[in-house]
Amino acid sequence: MESAPFADLVTLIDQYDYFLFDCDGVFWHGDSEIEKGFSALRHLQSIPGKHIYLITNNSSRLRETVIKEKLKPLGGEDFEVPLDQIYTSAYITGQYIRENLIKDDAEASIKKVYVVGQQGLKDELKKAGIQVINDHTNGWAPSSDPSMSIEEFSSMEVDPNVVAVVAGIYHDFNYRTLCIASLYLQLNNATFLATNNDRVFPTHVPDRKCPAGGSIVAAIASQCPDHQKPQFMGKPNPQIFDIIKREHPHLKDAPLSKFLMVGDNLQTDIKFGNNCGIDTLVVLSGNASLKQALAAQLSDDKDSENGKPTHIIPYFSYSQTLKFD
Repeated sequence: MESAPFADLVTLIDQYDYFLFDCDGVFWHGDSEIEKGFSALRHLQSIPGKHIYLITNNSSRLRETVIKEKLKPLGGEDFEVPLDQIYTSAYITGQYIRENLIKDDAEASIKKVYVVGQQGLKDELKKAGIQVINDHTNGWAPSSDPSMSIEEFSSMEVDPNVVAVVAGIYHDFNYRTLCIASLYLQLNNATFLATNNDRVFPTHVPDRKCPAGGSIVAAIASQCPDHQKPQFMGKPNPQIFDIIKREHPHLKDAPLSKFLMVGDNLQTDIKFGNNCGIDTLVVLSGNASLKQALAAQLSDDKDSENGKPTHIIPYFSYSQTLKFD
């Protein structure tokens, strides 16, 4: 058994006041809770002066759906996290578009986006007042043909009012979708926004990691010139921290030393914390292995794609009796 200087959860909860949590790989795998993580979260919520914010790169759900499909079934019907303390990459993307590409109602009545992603991403953008050209509310229906010939590609008309291609996890991604996204990037010089660059999702099977949104973004990016490379909206982009502080003004004067980012992914969660100037806790219940976490913690390479964790813990749980090979 390899020994490691694991952090003590009780000490961490006493040390910090503002907890930013990733979700997949920290509290759940698919539809299964991870090692009584919600019990620890409930305890944290019960302590006066402690504040939690959930930040997920998963763009497939509305924030309301995160509550309905994840927090309630796994945490219990009486488990509550206010909607304004949940941040998905889909929500962050909508905020970015309204601030930078579609700034007022006049523009919103004309400009549109093409989405490569699940319905939850489309719905979150629509809630922000953004027209999604390939949404059923606009009379759009997916083609039954996943292919596209060179002849069809060469003659296909595109909507000139599409100003952005937005890409995230999309379970029905195919060659036709790739071709249409490529056309909007080529012909409209559309801005390419990616909800995240996560390469894989952790699963409950240790040696199986499922391709995530970053794999789809990479396929589309392969068609882009350098000036059109994707802008990543989710972690590790520190703009999320800026939005959280803007929407919760009491955080603006809070010392950074009282914030802790908790996640399982060194490249997104822990790098995000580093980019925000706050301490980080990597859990070993998802993407990161003990070997990877220790190497990242000891590394002084500021250019590494992996973030440098302040603390390491097996789970965000009071059950810490684990062995690691």
